[in-house]
Amino acid sequence: MKEKLIRAFSKDNIKYMILIALFDAITSQIFIDMIILNFRISISVIILPIFYYYNRKLSPIATSIFIASFGLFFRSLLTYISTGDFLLGFFNDYNIAFFDISYGLIYYYLMKKRNYDERTIIMWFSSIWACDFFSNAIEITSRFHTLKEDVVVIFNKLLLVGLIRASIAVLVVLVFEYYRMIFHKEKQLEKYKEMIGIVSDLKSELYFMKSNMGYIEGVMKDAYSLYENSVKEDYKRKSLRIAKDIHEVKKNYQRVLIGMENLGEKDSGNFSITLSEILDILKDTYEKDSKFKLHDCKIIVSLHFDRNVKKHYYMMSIFRNLFNNSIESFKRYTNNYIKILVYKEDKKLKIRITDNGSGIKKKDLAYICKAGYSTKFDESTGNIYRGMGLSIIKDIVEKEFGGEIFIESTIGIGTEIKIVIPIFML
Repeated sequence: MKEKLIRAFSKDNIKYMILIALFDAITSQIFIDMIILNFRISISVIILPIFYYYNRKLSPIATSIFIASFGLFFRSLLTYISTGDFLLGFFNDYNIAFFDISYGLIYYYLMKKRNYDERTIIMWFSSIWACDFFSNAIEITSRFHTLKEDVVVIFNKLLLVGLIRASIAVLVVLVFEYYRMIFHKEKQLEKYKEMIGIVSDLKSELYFMKSNMGYIEGVMKDAYSLYENSVKEDYKRKSLRIAKDIHEVKKNYQRVLIGMENLGEKDSGNFSITLSEILDILKDTYEKDSKFKLHDCKIIVSLHFDRNVKKHYYMMSIFRNLFNNSIESFKRYTNNYIKILVYKEDKKLKIRITDNGSGIKKKDLAYICKAGYSTKFDESTGNIYRGMGLSIIKDIVEKEFGGEIFIESTIGIGTEIKIVIPIFML
């Protein structure tokens, strides 16, 4: 009990309760008169349960004491300003304190005491309706000697007013939750777009790293061969040490590869997204990219077939690499485009990606998908690009999707890449 009191009247809670009490005192002046002497239906009773709904650590009882005290003082002060009699205002309005405190007590019993987090919105609606009605009933009872209308009529009106105010409060919460959900989804989508882009890039790098495993194993075999065939003892020791060191490098390299292969798998599980969603994410991402904007490029999607893609990271890698290649091929800064055509034919998914970039020379087409081959270089440094883009795409298409890739290109006109994947491999 002592701990609950300490928590209820903590420094932060007291500040918040004072703010609520001040807000309630001000909004209680916005009201609708009923045909009941000195009785007002104010909008503060609509807002109060909303405060409680979103601040579940607050004690309704402690808050109601602050609200009753501040409200009574504020109303008495207004009466004093207009009439010069503070006590007149106090005795005219002290009954409202019964409403405030009753509301806090009933709300605590119905919501706070009975495991708030398990209460549904319907139960919350019923509870605040009950709080509104019974608190008003208690206040009316305290004014019983001044009433000029039949009690049954008054109570019927209180039921109706309570229903209206509870309905408005629930509507406000539902609207707020709806917009908060939309905002949350947008934030999650942005994070997912960023994550899926990073993971798909890492998946691409994985193929680049895998290609190095062959070189590592070749060097290790050569070192062992040198050890076995060396005549001089010094050469044998050095070659054995080299072979052991390379073996350790290979083991560490394999650990990195395994970690990268598993990256995203735990998060995705059985999760899959559609081709249309993949293309929407890519289109949205690239259209915000400064390099893409610089080339005044448009992405035009014609989707005639849609399907869930289990290996969506790999599919994303294919599109990202192809898009990057297209952007790098643009030599002009206006009227550039990347067209994507997706359709189904003979139980196969067919994707055509066409751009109006600078194109690829015929003599390069035979080598363009080989690892390390590149026609691009940095003009400022003279460094040649590593040439892994199309090699990675070919590797993913063939090994992950069991498909094929075909490339056609004309210098000065553009490039068309066709990918064919069996639908059951998606």
